[in-house]
Amino acid sequence: MYNGLLIRYGELYLKTSFVRKHFERILVDNLNRGFKDSAVKARTKLIFGRIIVETDYIEKASRVLDHTFGVVSYSPIIICDKKYCEIKKGAREIAKKFAKNTTFAIEARRSDKSFSPNSQQLKEKIGDEIRKMGFVVDLSKPNNRLCIEVRD
Repeated sequence: MYNGLLIRYGELYLKTSFVRKHFERILVDNLNRGFKDSAVKARTKLIFGRIIVETDYIEKASRVLDHTFGVVSYSPIIICDKKYCEIKKGAREIAKKFAKNTTFAIEARRSDKSFSPNSQQLKEKIGDEIRKMGFVVDLSKPNNRLCIEVRD
């Protein structure tokens, strides 16, 4: 189901743009080396503040990330087209993995402001879809968070 990983890294964002880009490149090179050594087919993509790893080998790639200096955290993701129907399909796939008695909070961000619906509307629409599946959307104390990012 998941076809990628979203990687968050440390305090590189505090550096000047030249130094940050240099360290980001080193981190991406270290990841690529780790994937190659572990025979994991993966493609890394550097975006502002994060690294996206496109791979179908989530478990193996996770082991590489666990041992790569500079990786603070990572999350499995579904990479899809920037269309509402595709986002809805991905959210439904993720929700199916959980027991019916679990609760969700939906979070949405869009760096691409031309994408419609806006972040709030996207949260509400996906929340309605999750509710239709029999789940409870609880914004105060959720068991799980379903995060959506719409990027350029």
